[in-house]
Formats: sequence, C-alpha cells, structure tokens
Amino acid sequence: MPSDQTNYRLAETMEERVAVGMQKFYRLWQEAHGPGTLPDIQSCQKFIKPFVHKEASTCAAGHLHRVHTEVTQKRDRDIAHDIMISNAGVDERLLMDHL
Repeated sequence: MPSDQTNYRLAETMEERVAVGMQKFYRLWQEAHGPGTLPDIQSCQKFIKPFVHKEASTCAAGHLHRVHTEVTQKRDRDIAHDIMISNAGVDERLLMDHL
C-alpha cells in the first residue's frame, strides 16, 4: 500500500512511480513559487517527461520480451519437430539393406 513516504525506488507499480515524480515536482514548485500556486502545463510536461518515457519503455521492453519468448519457444518446438522427422529418415536409411 503506497503512502506519502513511498519513494521512487520502493514504488511497486508504474502509477506509484509516476505519482512519486509528480509529488516531487509539486513540492519543488511550491518551494520555488510559494504555496497555493499551480505549475503551468509546459513545466509539468518538462519535469514529468523522463518518468513517463521510462515507464513506457519498460512496458514496451516487457511486451517485447514476452513476444520474443513466445517466438523463441515456437521456433524451438519447430526445430525439435524437424529433428524428429529427420531422425526418422536417418533411421529408415540405416535399416536399408539395398536401394
């Protein structure tokens, strides 16, 4: 369960990590511009951009890893099947007494 004490390294989900970044930005903004002031959209975008990009890249890498694993497993099965078929042909020819 996240709390106000959650830090970026201990955050468990993408939402928590981005929220930690947003909280940090808002805290810094209020220290610089006074309490009760809201940052403009461009300032928010500039600060939060690396957090969002990192989470999107991590998500994409996880998806690619899953796809890669599925493709690799299918290819491994296909190769094993081809080896079994080839072994049958080798065994058949080894048992031949003449052409």
